Parts: sequence; structure tokens; C-alpha cells
Amino acid sequence: MPPGRGIGTSRSRWGALLADLGDFAGAERTYLHALRTYPDVAPFSLAWLSFQLGVLWGESAPVSQPERAATWYRTAIDYMPGYVKARLHLAEICLGRGRANEARSLLTPVQASGDPEVAWRLADIAQAAGDSAEAIVQLAAARDGFESLLAKHPLAFADHGAEFYLGSGDDPRRALELARLNLANRPTLRAFEQAVAAARAAGDSNAAGRLRHEASELWGSPVAFRISPLART
Repeated sequence: MPPGRGIGTSRSRWGALLADLGDFAGAERTYLHALRTYPDVAPFSLAWLSFQLGVLWGESAPVSQPERAATWYRTAIDYMPGYVKARLHLAEICLGRGRANEARSLLTPVQASGDPEVAWRLADIAQAAGDSAEAIVQLAAARDGFESLLAKHPLAFADHGAEFYLGSGDDPRRALELARLNLANRPTLRAFEQAVAAARAAGDSNAAGRLRHEASELWGSPVAFRISPLART
């Protein structure tokens, strides 16, 4: 969901760039300013900016702050109840906090969305509840969904597919294949981190070393690399 008309597109993009460079406080100030100065009544951009703030503190920052992120995901859902990605991210936090029923209640209304990540997270919830049969069904649906999307739009979904196969999808080799595809398309620091993690999970330490070296060559100067897991390896 891109920022809408009048939101200050340049500010929201500047916020994303600051986050990529490791200036999380600056990114937050930029997003908050865009929220405060939003001149319209349509909820789309407000939901998107709230979601970005959730990602900032839930995933981008070197020390995750899940409750802070959860507040912003809830705000995004308040603006747009059908915001699937916000529900997914919030459900993941709830499950990590042991609140499986809350996680399930967040995903049930969007189960028919066609997003394979919904099935993936429902599989995790079922597994946490001890329902292995349901977990198997949901994992199969997630795998089929991801492969269908990857067949049609490989570059758009390579990173999400790699994340799935690194996690519950349990196929590190497929994860590495997709992570390499994503990295070749957009060599962001996050893409390098994912590719190195996939190489290690696949048992390919040589590939992991080469990828980390490439990341250092390309991203070694910004603060973002110095606080990255790659710099601590």
C-alpha cells in the first residue's frame, strides 16, 4: 500500500531511507510528522504510515520492541480493519507472547484474502495449540500459495517466500534460492541478512562468507551495517 495523495510522499520515502540507513529515531520523526500533517480524510495513507512505524520498531530496529510495534499495527487496523499485513504482523507478536487465541482472532477475518502468509501463521498457531493435523493442512496451503505467487511474480514475492522456507516451510535450500533471487533484484542490507541466514541454514558456510563479504563491501560504511547481525558475525 503506497502513500496516498497529499501525504507528503517525499517525507514517507525519506523515512524509509532513514530506516534503511539505521537512523531509526529520524525515521520515526519523519513518519510522525507525515501523520500529523496529513491533509485528507481517506484512511489509506494513515494506515500505511502506522504500519511502517510498526515495522520500524518490530523488525528494523536492532533491538525489537514488540509492544511498541503492536501499538502501531493496532492503529493501522483501526484505520483499515481489512489491512491483512498489519493483522499478520500483530498476530505474529501475539503468538510470540503466548496469546494464540488473540492471534487466531486477528487472522480469521482475513483467511479468505488469498495471502499465503495467513495460512502460514495459522499453521504456527495450530502447532502451538497442539493441533498437528490442522498445522499440516495450513502449511500445505501456505506452500501451494507461495509457489503459485512465485510462479507468476517471482521478484515481488521472493523475500516472503524465502522467509517462509527459512521458517515453518523448513526448506533452507529453497530459501537460499529465493533469497539469492531477491538479493540480485535489490541488494539491500536486509536482503543480504536474509541471504546469509539462508546460506547458513542450508549448511553452505562458503556462500554465507561470500555474501557477508559482499554486504561489507557495499554497506560497510553506513551505521546500518555496523548494527547489523552481519557486522557482529
